[in-house]
Amino acid sequence: LYLSRLLRPLWLAPIMLVTWAPPPVDAAKPKRRRDEWWPPPPEPAPVARGAQWQCNVSRTQRAHVRTQLTLLNATLDRCLPRLAPPEHQSTLPSASAMASNPLQEEAAAANGAARLIATSLQALDFLELLSGNTDAMSSAPCSAEILLRFSELTFRDL
Repeated sequence: LYLSRLLRPLWLAPIMLVTWAPPPVDAAKPKRRRDEWWPPPPEPAPVARGAQWQCNVSRTQRAHVRTQLTLLNATLDRCLPRLAPPEHQSTLPSASAMASNPLQEEAAAANGAARLIATSLQALDFLELLSGNTDAMSSAPCSAEILLRFSELTFRDL
């Protein structure tokens, strides 16, 4: 429950806030004539050069979440040996055996939470790296479509 409270605000939020550069003035969209095909063609990708990129999760928020996840991970590491004694950790139970043993179910849930915490900490490291290099994003040599897709990434996607 605590893990979900930590990650829920970040989970579906986009990781980057982007202010796209205004489109060129000559790209004014004329009104559609009666004999033109409908629906209109898709909008062109925004101009990537000159866009302002900013990490959606502030440094303070990242530090707070990292601290809480690290503490939760330490707590899980202390509790896991009590849930699954060493003689039971090496054997993988079948689905029917796992359903009948609540201790193994709890150990599997704790292991899954530990993996989610480790992955979330790696995603926070990536955001830390990314937030320091936002200036490079506005002058990136890659296509605008790729940057547009990147701007739509969420924490869950990482």
